[in-house]
Amino acid sequence: PGGSGGGGGLPDGAFAGLVEKLGLVEVSGVPGEAGYQAATQNVERLGEALVARSMSAKELKENFLRAIFNLSPEQQERLFGSRFDDESAVAMDKMLLNLSLKSRAEIARREIESRGVAVDEMREMIRGLVAHESEIVDLAELITMEVDLGGRSFEERTEFIQKLQRMVEAGVFLEGDGEAGPAEGKARGTAVVADADEETVAIFRKALVQGGFRVVPATDGATLVESLRAEPPDLLVMELKLPRLHGLDVLALIKRDRTLRARGFPIVFATEHAAFEKDFEVQTYSKYRFLTKPVRPQQLMASVDELLPVEKEEEIDPFKEDLQKARKIQAKLLPDTIPEVPGFDVGTFYSSCLEVGGDYFDVIPIDESHTGLMVADVSGKGVSGAMVMVMVRSILRMIAPQTTSARETVVNLNRLIADSMKLGMFVTAIYMVLDHVRGVVNISCAGHNPAVVFREGEGCSKMMNPSGMALGIINGPIFENAIKEVEVPLAAGDRVLTYTDGVVEAMSVDNAEYGDEALIAVVDGHARDVSKALIEKVLEDVHRHEGGAPRHDDITVVTFRRLP
Repeated sequence: PGGSGGGGGLPDGAFAGLVEKLGLVEVSGVPGEAGYQAATQNVERLGEALVARSMSAKELKENFLRAIFNLSPEQQERLFGSRFDDESAVAMDKMLLNLSLKSRAEIARREIESRGVAVDEMREMIRGLVAHESEIVDLAELITMEVDLGGRSFEERTEFIQKLQRMVEAGVFLEGDGEAGPAEGKARGTAVVADADEETVAIFRKALVQGGFRVVPATDGATLVESLRAEPPDLLVMELKLPRLHGLDVLALIKRDRTLRARGFPIVFATEHAAFEKDFEVQTYSKYRFLTKPVRPQQLMASVDELLPVEKEEEIDPFKEDLQKARKIQAKLLPDTIPEVPGFDVGTFYSSCLEVGGDYFDVIPIDESHTGLMVADVSGKGVSGAMVMVMVRSILRMIAPQTTSARETVVNLNRLIADSMKLGMFVTAIYMVLDHVRGVVNISCAGHNPAVVFREGEGCSKMMNPSGMALGIINGPIFENAIKEVEVPLAAGDRVLTYTDGVVEAMSVDNAEYGDEALIAVVDGHARDVSKALIEKVLEDVHRHEGGAPRHDDITVVTFRRLP
């Protein structure tokens, strides 16, 4: 292999005793998924040691190659399950993808911190650092967490944000999905394989990868639930008798979870227990196939193809592919869990009208007594809209903990994104800082729908709408002068509800909007319910109003009530 690529390079002698120092484990002769995971662990440990000495993705790859080829062929096979004859035999991009996301983010940060990174170089760099589009969300957040923009000039901050945006754009427009697909190269999405038997997982994994899927394994029910919530898949292959949480309980959870239920992914039950086929939970699932073990790979893929037919190349719709990519990103944008807010009952809901939409919400702990809450709607849909939301989310999470002023956060957010926004795109948003010790919420609005504030003492609601213009349209004094902040004291029983325009602009079959008055009526009638129940009442009333008319926009609701 060639040289080290710069001052961070490593001499050959640096690899003496590498195996002992890193605690690499032997995998030679270990079959199936266990061997695969052990080899992956070795790659990760080796990579973590090299990241600190590499200033770029290119240099990291070169150092990786030097490390591998300073091992004997016997050591290579023992540690990685393969012998590498030359550089072309090492799938280096896949090697890097086995590193922790934190390590990949550190390399990416060093790349974008350096000056003069060209767009084509950025695309090449990011190709080896993200496995699929949705990982760009976490990568961008990790990068912003490690960067202090406070001591930099406005021009330096703008330059950094523009580079970050180029990286995000390169990541969301990646071709492929991190794993080899079928012969024609068409990716079919993500498949989760849930089975306690590692050999079965390995067999199913191989068949599904060859069939065009990116595969995520889960060896118990609890891990499966975490995986489904983190990234709802396109397909689930599941043994029903799983450790820690039975598959039937997982199935019931899927049906109760609005996000997972809306995703509607098909399930192949591949189980040793034929009697479960008659179970109510199985029988009432919308889209499934039931297979009794032993299940041959051909049998599995036949069922998969029935549930998810392979599209012919000439039938591929670019619009649908754009939505498919954006959907994966959108799933990662929304918070996995909602932080506890002492003294308050918080509820959230999101649903897209198509496969993906432009809504976004977040709940961000600021300090021990303050929590930030954001509801936003980007003007664009698909990948372009998702890309903007990645930037908004990453920068918001970076700057929100710096102040308890809602207005200051909104102004700072606009300063950092406005000059990087594409012409014609903008974001409406309402941002609130809740002081749960004093019982006060500060609200700033950037061209968004007004908040509904219910007063327990008065028994009714009113709209609260501090003035402001949308994010990303213009920078400077015009925007800053338009953004106001309103402080709203909250007594016991008082409630605040925020939403996107998909709620009040929902259309009936005769093209009548749902409207503010209908929303206020539902809040007035159910404000004392728990937040989850109130949200369900709002959704039920919107659905009643629509009367079967197609939905034209996403729906997001975030509400909180001060507990008595």
